[in-house]
Amino acid sequence: MFGKIGSLLFILVTLAGGAYVYGPYATTTSLTKALEAEDAAAVQKYVDFDAVKASFSDDFAKRLNLPVEKKSIGEMIVGEITAGFLRQLVSPDSMVLALKDAEHRKNMGLSSSVSDVVVHGNWIGLEKFVLNNPDGQPATLLEREGFGWKVTGLRVN
Repeated sequence: MFGKIGSLLFILVTLAGGAYVYGPYATTTSLTKALEAEDAAAVQKYVDFDAVKASFSDDFAKRLNLPVEKKSIGEMIVGEITAGFLRQLVSPDSMVLALKDAEHRKNMGLSSSVSDVVVHGNWIGLEKFVLNNPDGQPATLLEREGFGWKVTGLRVN
């Protein structure tokens, strides 16, 4: 009796572990297929747009050498302009528009082929997965969200 329960438990743990490991690959391929189909509603399921906006905002501030804490009125104005711009720029529709081209998706490490995702993807701990562009630079960050995975950061070079 214990042998059957032990075997069943082993199978369940193995399946759960497999689903956990396969999660970012499945998300990436599904997101890529949604981009190829130009389906903004489907794209929204795979992207945390608030996190992507924050990622863009932080990246933009670093590129402009702005301090993290805005102190001057000029820095505050630039921060607000940037935030407003990013709110308009980062949306499911704009993401479809920007990434409907296969070359642009490739530069973000996105592919509908699991084997391509395996080649360009790297785990960062157990909760994060990064996709690299063809030059090996980080381009897309996925993070665990509940039982699924979502894109939380994009780096456009």
